[in-house]
Amino acid sequence: MNWDCVLADNMLNNAGIEFANEYFNFETGLFSHDYEETFPEIESLYNVAGN
Repeated sequence: MNWDCVLADNMLNNAGIEFANEYFNFETGLFSHDYEETFPEIESLYNVAGN
């Protein structure tokens, strides 16, 4: 599967969609916090080098 670094809801079951909607919510989810803890040296979300 070539997913081009995109997580789309047609790739997930209902539990996965529910998790993603909660986790990646930029106002209330944990994604931003986890990202900042994983990459403390970056200035923004866009400064992490791709693979």
